[in-house]
Amino acid sequence: MTAEAVFLDITRLIRRGLSGPLTGIDRVERAWLRFWLAEERSFAPVCRTAFGWRIGGRDAARTILGALEHAPAPVGWRGRVMARGMRQPALLAAFADQAGPLLTERALVATVARQPGAIWCSVGHENLSAGLLSALGVQGAQRIVFLHDLIPLSTPADWNGPGAPARFARGFAAAAAHADLILTPSAVVAAEVRVRGVTGRVAACPLGVEPAAPDRGALPPRLAENSVYFTAIGTIEPRKDLSLLLDVWDRLAEDPPRLILAGRRGWERPEVLSRLDRHPLRGTAILEDATLSDAAIAALLQGARAHLAPSRAEGFGLPAAEAAALGTPVLAADLPVTREVLGDWPTYLPPGDPALWAAAIRAATAHAPQRKPPPRLGDWTDHFNVVLSHLN
Repeated sequence: MTAEAVFLDITRLIRRGLSGPLTGIDRVERAWLRFWLAEERSFAPVCRTAFGWRIGGRDAARTILGALEHAPAPVGWRGRVMARGMRQPALLAAFADQAGPLLTERALVATVARQPGAIWCSVGHENLSAGLLSALGVQGAQRIVFLHDLIPLSTPADWNGPGAPARFARGFAAAAAHADLILTPSAVVAAEVRVRGVTGRVAACPLGVEPAAPDRGALPPRLAENSVYFTAIGTIEPRKDLSLLLDVWDRLAEDPPRLILAGRRGWERPEVLSRLDRHPLRGTAILEDATLSDAAIAALLQGARAHLAPSRAEGFGLPAAEAAALGTPVLAADLPVTREVLGDWPTYLPPGDPALWAAAIRAATAHAPQRKPPPRLGDWTDHFNVVLSHLN
């Protein structure tokens, strides 16, 4: 690759990074930030704010990565003004203190264009506008868009947040029309992109599966008890099928194992969240925690009787893959993408069938499934080797 500068849009990571454990998309954006920071080439993280764009350098990138691992550094008045009105302002404020002046979109494009062979990378489903991508292309920048899934277009509208399908449709149309390269985490998603009429370059780049080093000392006492438990990890939203798990635990109510839900609440239906909040097993057999670190999540997965992945739609399925990488048995809904990523390693169950899921969990509770060697899964080095192989 001969590009002299890489511009990485980290708007999503800055906007969401301190509001709880990182989601799958957030973790991919963080991995891209780490990778380009380590590369020996010109690199600039970019963020869109309510007042305009800012371009940072390596110091800004290090500040963001450090803030994600520890408390953000103190910020000056300029950063606090820039972050005004944000629920999680610290990352944007820290970035603004390290970044350059505010830029209009036209000035941003002109700045990118001054770098010969510039590459614009959009990994977080943010700022996918036809105007921006088109303008970057006119100025000669190579435009790379990572589409993690097409779930807002391929699932019922009420599985997504308000307005999400329409917003995603606009972003997808912009990427389809103007991206020089669309990357996806799986061949399943790549095929979905092509089926929707994209004729440009589309390539699957499987995600890096590198669980953190497990640290049971990072678990709160109520989650560190030495008893049989199952995990379900990820944002609580309709496609993850929390309703199925609640139905299953209703069937197991006489002698239930513990179910630990680890992940922030997303746009789940109010009636499902109300059911979770009022469930008679909540606080005893059903526990919820949205604050766990990567090391705590890894420890939780490592000690689980099995990881539960009943999701009805995925672009890759990172929690299930990380559980498998740790050697933890996985009970998964039978999805094409899970078979692509994990092959025959999980125990597959029909999506949405509480009776069969309850039977499988009851059996796993009574007799621990035989542990087997983890499947061979790629790491982030493998991921970026594939990414680089597709760049001009």
